[in-house]
Amino acid sequence: MRGTLIPLPDFLDVAIRACEVSPSTAKRYRGIVVVLDRTAERNSNLLKDLVDQGSSINDVTRKDLLVALPGRQEDWRPGVQEWVLDPHKVAEHGVNAPGLLLAGADDRAWESRLWELVSDEVERCDSYEDQKRIVQAVDQSASDVVDYLGLTEDDIPSLVIFSLDDRRLFVFRYGGDADDAPYQLFKNIATRRPRDGEPGWLASAVVAVARDLEFAEGQAPVLAPPSLANWRAMRYLPRHAGVLPLESARG
Repeated sequence: MRGTLIPLPDFLDVAIRACEVSPSTAKRYRGIVVVLDRTAERNSNLLKDLVDQGSSINDVTRKDLLVALPGRQEDWRPGVQEWVLDPHKVAEHGVNAPGLLLAGADDRAWESRLWELVSDEVERCDSYEDQKRIVQAVDQSASDVVDYLGLTEDDIPSLVIFSLDDRRLFVFRYGGDADDAPYQLFKNIATRRPRDGEPGWLASAVVAVARDLEFAEGQAPVLAPPSLANWRAMRYLPRHAGVLPLESARG
């Protein structure tokens, strides 16, 4: 297979737009989940838990959520794939971003639309020099997303949930070993999915789960990307906010 990497913020921007314009008659994702973490973050098991539990997370989210796990090839697990393939080509050609593993990326309509939106970027990034430069950015993936969204270093580690139907973004900050493994958060959200899966359920489910788990609200982020200009954002602090520095816990 021939693969092309593009910068992670560009991938996310295109992935969001591909979800928003998928035909109403086709299967479409209701949300995208992005993981912000680094292996060097002290007391954070978020990235490790997500990679280890990738198959189970994929099982409860694949109907509705596209989960992006920052990681490396050696972090691959069953249920987690690395490339979005071009559905229009017999010879497999994949696109991905540095430090990105995907869970549940099996929506053909979404893949087709993503490739329509990303084709110019793939051509621009296809040279050996560009690919080498992008590969070297793998350790900067979390920082790149933080800068892209307009978040801060205090938001690492966290889970970021994009609710596409009503254009809302939720940042769940993690505080270390005291927090539950992320699989339980996904499970709690999935149990609130209505049988018919009508649009608009995801944001309500996320708010309900945060309320039930007694997450405190932090200062609302101001989103930077023009593509998210009409979105609303919320930030939830760890249940055990005492593990955060005082200034960080305030917002």
